[in-house]
Amino acid sequence: MLILSALILAFAQPYIPGENSNEKTGKNAVSIYIDNSFSMHNVGQEGDLIELGKRKTSQILSRYREADQFQLLTNDFKVERQSFVNKADLSDQLSNVEVSPVSRNLDQVLQRQSAIFDNTKAGNKSAFILSDFQKSTTQLNKINSLDSSINYYFLPLKGNQEGNIFIDSAWLTSPILKVNQTNTIQFKVVNESDEAINDFTGKLKLNGRQKGMASFDLEANETKTAEIAFNITETGWNSGKISISDYPITFDDTYNISFPVQETSRILSINGNQPNRFLNAVFKTDPYFNVTNQQTGNINFSAFSRYSLIIVNEINQLSSGLKAELIDFTSKGGNVLLLPPSDTTGTSGNYNSLLGQIGADLLQSTSKRVDDIENLNLDHPFFQNVFEDVPDNVQLPQVNKYYKMTSMAQTRKRNLLKLKNGNNILNLYPYEQGNLFLSAVPFNENWTNLPKHAIFVPVLYKISLYSSNPYNLAYTIGEDQAIPVQKTLISTDEVFKLKKNNFEVIPPQEVKGGKLTMYLSGQIEEAGFYKLVSNQREG
Repeated sequence: MLILSALILAFAQPYIPGENSNEKTGKNAVSIYIDNSFSMHNVGQEGDLIELGKRKTSQILSRYREADQFQLLTNDFKVERQSFVNKADLSDQLSNVEVSPVSRNLDQVLQRQSAIFDNTKAGNKSAFILSDFQKSTTQLNKINSLDSSINYYFLPLKGNQEGNIFIDSAWLTSPILKVNQTNTIQFKVVNESDEAINDFTGKLKLNGRQKGMASFDLEANETKTAEIAFNITETGWNSGKISISDYPITFDDTYNISFPVQETSRILSINGNQPNRFLNAVFKTDPYFNVTNQQTGNINFSAFSRYSLIIVNEINQLSSGLKAELIDFTSKGGNVLLLPPSDTTGTSGNYNSLLGQIGADLLQSTSKRVDDIENLNLDHPFFQNVFEDVPDNVQLPQVNKYYKMTSMAQTRKRNLLKLKNGNNILNLYPYEQGNLFLSAVPFNENWTNLPKHAIFVPVLYKISLYSSNPYNLAYTIGEDQAIPVQKTLISTDEVFKLKKNNFEVIPPQEVKGGKLTMYLSGQIEEAGFYKLVSNQREG
């Protein structure tokens, strides 16, 4: 680590091997990395940094023989540049190098160069790294040991302005986004300079319209979270931009975001007897939720796809048809909340055939032991943005009796509420694209005071809106990320592509259990908004 740090700091002027370099003896293999990230648009004393890097590369080439081997590496890690070529071919590649939104950290570059050298038998191996060595990508503590068989040359390219202010990330503060109501977005701003900035401004545009702004001060080298309140006027997918102004380094002044907005969340409650008054009271207070109550003898299975949540409310006996439809609904991305009946006669066996198929814990006999809920699993994403802080001495709900559950070793259970005696009261089980929530109690005053407790409303809201694969506001170019496509049943013969204006690409994709996952693998090089298009439909 110290040796590498010294190398980078030592070359105030880029060092290039001279005519008498010992690398002249025998055949040479030379890998040259040019950092072509946006920061290389900066201007130094010798002009634009990316052009300076290309000129320095030409100087490096002039020091070697025609018979030597050369390889050019840039941030896109293009496959066609992973092998060695002759000097003339590398000069042709060099002329096509342009600034890219993709960035790589130094450790990634060094590892890639080391792997490339495995493909040569040349006796002399030299790696050149030409970069402005930004703090965000030059993390020395993450660099593995250097290959002792390779001669490393680090060539710093220095711009006139070393400081930079950029937007690091952004997120919405609420899982519920409503039309014509105030919503809030927060974003992290990083000041990588030694100067304090007063009255710095961030702006939000949504669907091309100015929606709000925030003004704040930044201390030298400070990271600050700012927020903007805004109204949404359109349902469906909304596209936005958070922007700042930091001249002359402007490539990271805009952060693109997109998110879906539903007009309403439709909930179906299938009731064994009467509709649950506590459930109706919670959802009735918010017009965003549209609740339909049906009795077990009047279920419209064909309408299940219209709902995001189905509540099975104290049904004594689940029919085989209902079980099959609930499994299908969950597999396609729906959420099911299962509330067992107050009448415990024969319940366990009837419900357990459904629970077993989903891979959930099974219901056992009931316990009439009074106990308090002790634990909220606040570390689980389910509770994200639900409670800012829970005091240590807070009094949580009490149960008077409950169904005991098995603890199956093979389940994907995530416990959400637990009693002091260790028994689970509310569990989450992901199943294919959806989720099953299993309660050990019906929402009935004889069983528990949970429906009258302050945590009941936010927990119920989260159940209705929860996704085990929540969408991201944005994805970062250059990072190898798996991108899931939400709640859409995909056939194995569908092919998807991403389109933006005249550009389109078919990324690597995998369909498993009707769920599509895409892998960008460096195929996107321009920031912006891309539309997902199928050969059978548009998304």
